[in-house]
Amino acid sequence: MARILGLLFAYICVATVLTQAIGLSYVWSRGKIDGDKMFRIVAVIHNVDLSAELTEQAVAQVTDKEEMSYDEKSRMKAIMTKNLDLKQQALSKGVENLRFDREKLAQDWNHYENVKNGFEAK
Repeated sequence: MARILGLLFAYICVATVLTQAIGLSYVWSRGKIDGDKMFRIVAVIHNVDLSAELTEQAVAQVTDKEEMSYDEKSRMKAIMTKNLDLKQQALSKGVENLRFDREKLAQDWNHYENVKNGFEAK
């Protein structure tokens, strides 16, 4: 019975991957997705902030062509500062989540050790 369920699960996984490949090739052939859109999709999947890179590129383009006014400089600095603050907040939340996960793992490990020791004692 377990073997049949395992084979059924494997068939479903293979069918899912094939369906995704067929769907992707269909939308690619129809021109709905191109290389740029795929790049942005992969960037979103990997949690890459493209807007920060774009603002840095915009600053470089503006400084190459002409001198920025004081208002433009202050606005660009404010945007870059806000991006930095958001990155720091995300990093601190990530550290808090990691700390929480580590404490939970330690609690679970202690619980496991207690159960194991109780079992061995019996």
